[in-house]
Amino acid sequence: MDKKSFIRAKQAQIHQEREHRRHRITTLKYERIINDGLILRIDRLLTALKSHKASPQSADELVFRSLIESAGDPTEDQPPPPPPGVHDKIEDKPTYSKMMAALVDQVKKEVDDSKTEDRMNGFVKELGVHRAKVEGLQKELLAKLAELERDEKRHITSDDIHTGFDYSSVSPLKLPGAISTITNILMS
Repeated sequence: MDKKSFIRAKQAQIHQEREHRRHRITTLKYERIINDGLILRIDRLLTALKSHKASPQSADELVFRSLIESAGDPTEDQPPPPPPGVHDKIEDKPTYSKMMAALVDQVKKEVDDSKTEDRMNGFVKELGVHRAKVEGLQKELLAKLAELERDEKRHITSDDIHTGFDYSSVSPLKLPGAISTITNILMS
């Protein structure tokens, strides 16, 4: 391989790595937004469950009722659309209510498997565990994001070049003979 081909291949590799890093940063930022929305809804569900603890209804009915109460505004059920190129392969992007329903189904299965006597406390405990998992994931995403952004700033690229102060001014000459002197200099 000659030197020019090697340089072009190295430049292409650097460009590809840069694009991959930028895509990863965009993806992580989007996933953090989705997880923040999910944590908010889990908190609402936990609050609703805790407010119904003294109710004589069965725990399963209370969980279902709390899930409906904690759903919030239906216009905010759809997560924000992903940036171009992020999660394009996912055809059916779930709503927050679908995510919460899947979470409640998973928690219900875990409570059933544990065969706990106090199902309501079992639901609250398991939801707390899942909330902590999402919080941990958020911390991991933040750490990865900080690392990728640090790498991005470490390399200077043409994208970093921007016009700073784009203002110039030439003050007019105030001496009466200055114009004729300049004209004489230019003519000679």
